[in-house]
Amino acid sequence: MTCTGKEQKRQLLLATALHLFSQNGLDNVSTAQIARQAGVASGSLFFHFRCKSSLIHTLFEHVLRQLQQSLTVPAASCGARDTFTDYFIQIVHFWLTHPIQFGFIRHYYFSPQALPRHKTALETACTGRLIACLSGSPCQGRVPTSHIQAVLFGGIMFLARDTLSSSQPLSEDLHLLAEKYWTGFSQPAPT
Repeated sequence: MTCTGKEQKRQLLLATALHLFSQNGLDNVSTAQIARQAGVASGSLFFHFRCKSSLIHTLFEHVLRQLQQSLTVPAASCGARDTFTDYFIQIVHFWLTHPIQFGFIRHYYFSPQALPRHKTALETACTGRLIACLSGSPCQGRVPTSHIQAVLFGGIMFLARDTLSSSQPLSEDLHLLAEKYWTGFSQPAPT
C-alpha cells in the first residue's frame, strides 16, 4: 500500500515536528518552523492539523501506539517474576532505542498541554502489564496501586533519561534492576 501525496506530507510534518519538539521542547517550536523545516507551506500544516495542539496530541498518540506495539507477550510458561522482568526490560529498551520519541514524551508529559487522559494512557502503557504481574503479591494489599504505578513509571522514565544523557550503557544492569523492582514489590512487608 502506497501513501498518497497528502499522507506523505502529513507523515513528513509529524516526523519533522517530532524531531523539533524532542530537541527544543513544545513551547520553543512554532508551526512556521515545523513547516519551514519540512519544506512545506504553513497552510499545508494547517490543512492536516487544525492547530499546534492538534499536531502535538496526534504525535503523542502515534508514539504511544509505537510503544504499545513494541511490547511482546512473554511465553505462557514464564512465571510472574520472569514476565515482570521481561516487560520492564522491553519498556526501558523501547525508550532507549527511540530517543527522539522519548524526548518528545518527556517534554509533553510535563507540559501544560498534556491531556490528563494522555498522561494516564502513557502511565498505563508503561506500567499496566507490570502491575498485572504483581496481582496477588503482598504489596498489592498494603500499597495503593496508584503508588506502585508512580514508582514504576518514575523509575522507568528517570532510568531512560539518565541512560540517554550519559555515555554509560545499561545492558546487564537492566535485568538486575528489573529483578530488584520485582523483589521490592513482591516480598511481604517486614514485621
